Amino acid sequence: KLFIFKTIFGLVLLASGLLIIISLGTHNPEDPGLGKLQSFGDTTNFFGEFGALLSSTFLFLFGVYSYVIGLFIFFIGLLFLFGFLVKNIFLKFCLILFSSVLFNHIFVEISLYYTGTGIIYNAVANIAVNFLNNYNLAFIENYFFRLFINIAFFCSLILILFYVFNIKFKYLKK
Repeated sequence: KLFIFKTIFGLVLLASGLLIIISLGTHNPEDPGLGKLQSFGDTTNFFGEFGALLSSTFLFLFGVYSYVIGLFIFFIGLLFLFGFLVKNIFLKFCLILFSSVLFNHIFVEISLYYTGTGIIYNAVANIAVNFLNNYNLAFIENYFFRLFINIAFFCSLILILFYVFNIKFKYLKK
């Protein structure tokens, strides 16, 4: 019974991850989505209006990092499907959501694409800026401080992704 449950759960997660990744990959800003619910015109998303709404929602919430969330759901589904034991799945999901803030911060700091960060990052960034502005901390605007923060965020992001996707190196073991 456990095998059947894990197989079905794995298939559902695998299909959900593929749905998210494909709908994000075929996202068109002209399609109906959040703030643009319309019933006229052609929807170019592979999954139609549902895919357009899904991709629009994910991009609104998480920005470009939505692809990693879709990949994570696909990866967990694949592990369940093949019968692997997945430990700390809730913690890993929370870490993926937290790492979206780190990724989007690095994304903004290197000035690649500010509009693709998602509302979650924008809310966290605004709260942090307002909190830090209350204390008049002049060193925050220092280039080297920002560089240090970005390096720390990048290292944290890498460690989180290695933990979540179970990436291990042989030479790190004793």
